[in-house]
Amino acid sequence: MENIILQTKGICKSFGGTKALKEVDFELRRGEIHGLIGENGAGKSTLIKIIAGYYVKDQGEIFVDGQRRNIEKPSDSLDLGIRVISQEFNLVNDMSVAENVCIGDYPCYGRGRKWIVNKKLLNERVQALMDEIGEPIRAEAMIKNLSVAEQQTVEIAKALWKEPKILIMDEPTAALNDQETKHLFSLLFRLKEKGVSIIFITHRLQEQFTLTDRITVLRDGCRIGTVLTKDITADELTTMMVGKNINANYARTNSRLGDLIFEVRGLSVGNTLKDINLKVHKGEIVSVFGLLGQGQDALSRAVIGDMKIDEGEFYICGEKTRLRSPKDAVKHRIGFVSEDRKKAGLLLLQTLKRNISIASMEKISRKGVISSKTEKELVSRWVEKLRIKCSGINQPVASLSGGNQQKALIARWLANESEFIILNLPTRGVDVGAKYDIYRILEDLCSTGVGILVFSLELPEVLGISDRIYIMREGQIVGELQNDEMLNSDRIMVYAVGISDKTQEEVLS
Repeated sequence: MENIILQTKGICKSFGGTKALKEVDFELRRGEIHGLIGENGAGKSTLIKIIAGYYVKDQGEIFVDGQRRNIEKPSDSLDLGIRVISQEFNLVNDMSVAENVCIGDYPCYGRGRKWIVNKKLLNERVQALMDEIGEPIRAEAMIKNLSVAEQQTVEIAKALWKEPKILIMDEPTAALNDQETKHLFSLLFRLKEKGVSIIFITHRLQEQFTLTDRITVLRDGCRIGTVLTKDITADELTTMMVGKNINANYARTNSRLGDLIFEVRGLSVGNTLKDINLKVHKGEIVSVFGLLGQGQDALSRAVIGDMKIDEGEFYICGEKTRLRSPKDAVKHRIGFVSEDRKKAGLLLLQTLKRNISIASMEKISRKGVISSKTEKELVSRWVEKLRIKCSGINQPVASLSGGNQQKALIARWLANESEFIILNLPTRGVDVGAKYDIYRILEDLCSTGVGILVFSLELPEVLGISDRIYIMREGQIVGELQNDEMLNSDRIMVYAVGISDKTQEEVLS
């Protein structure tokens, strides 16, 4: 017990009639990185919010440093040396790094009511902290001028300012590329060496195997088990998470291609996109793969009319078509699932029903009046077909798990009878079980003749689901692979990374 810094015993939590946690036990050792994993809705966030004081437990006990503690509000958790870094950063863009790190704890000078922030001392202290954790970020830099990875480092510095005992990180790599992720891991290993205990939450199995010492699996609000990371395989971990034997790597079955449904010719946008040509057939899944920031996001927006283009032509079923706005895309039965479902997809204050039906108003209304019966029938059909887990179609969409929110966006376009669907990072922030469901949905759609274009940063994903793969680098399509060519992942990375011509010839041969 002397080696245990945090322990929960029999934690229970319910929301209405839903039991989010059922007698969950958890232990965090001193100086370890402990992975917490489970499907969306498994109870990970609820457990963390109880430890952080955002939720109050219904039953159970929490021990910190061997002492039973009552954590009923965030300040209780902070006083115990617990810091949480959530997926969504809590930074003020128009303030400096130093001002964000020390917010509410500025060194001042003066007397009476006239206190002035000592900016020189503030910057010196924060710069010393940044130097100590090995980050080349200036304390005077403005948050709005930093990259996502640098902003995350500032969040970590905020947590370290008060010398925490326990650091909890929720999906910290969701918006990072491979190089930034490696840099983050290096920082976490250094914190571990300094004695900081870390709870690391991620859906990416490889990150769990790379970073953690132990992994605790939650499923349906219950603790399934805790294992040494070195003693378990990806497939075994997946089975613990979903309760059935699912291979961690998805494999696309044979497809039957139909006629050409969508084509782009000579698309160019400033210095962002250069002479893009791509095709998608009915019943085909085509993926666009590349490292982060190579123009994929711009291309996904351009092909739905959400970006003004300089040159290029669009063809739908062989006919030249103008796509000047997303409204034009919807009119031509093109669906789009954004990479950020919360900011650019879901109507978070609305119900699941309204989120699915919003693109199908012409089908469910007459003379501007919505038929509640028709809307209910339409939405219920797709909720059942896509196996969206919910308490009912009137459940607020914000309360659904990430995987079910993503299914809801796909259902929106299927309800509108979309024949071509574009998905940008379709499984971002989605657990392995929900990933499998989404892959199955895409494959089922292909069997009905729908054409699908996927933008992804995950090589195993594009290898598993695609009929063809386009590779992007620096705003251009630099390679196209299909059939047996896709079996060679090295070949794809050669195109994506852009190594020297000589080395490229050697690898490709």
